[in-house]
Amino acid sequence: MDSEKIIHIKFENSEAREAKKSVLLTEASFIKMHAHIKEFLELRKKELRNKSRMNTRIKKVISNIKKLENLNPKIQKPKILRKHPQERHLPTREIKVRPIKGGLEKELSDIQQRLKLLDKKF
Repeated sequence: MDSEKIIHIKFENSEAREAKKSVLLTEASFIKMHAHIKEFLELRKKELRNKSRMNTRIKKVISNIKKLENLNPKIQKPKILRKHPQERHLPTREIKVRPIKGGLEKELSDIQQRLKLLDKKF
């Protein structure tokens, strides 16, 4: 005991109570974290089991689809389609747009003049 020095620390009642309270709160939070971790691990195990089941079911579905494909007769393509299919293009017509001379304002005034002439005739 001579080599070890014992240190004594004196706390007041309020300080000791606060320290004890914080230690207890820390323990409570550790217990809650432990419960959450346990729950997470259980959920993870369930997820892995479900993924495994789903994977086996998908494999079964794929094998059933392949069996159905083998049962159906195979269709022979016509000679035209066996070789390189060429896309048929329909001839396109070019639309000719007459250029507007003098701009849109002149064109608008011409239309308004024609309308006035029509109104005068009727």
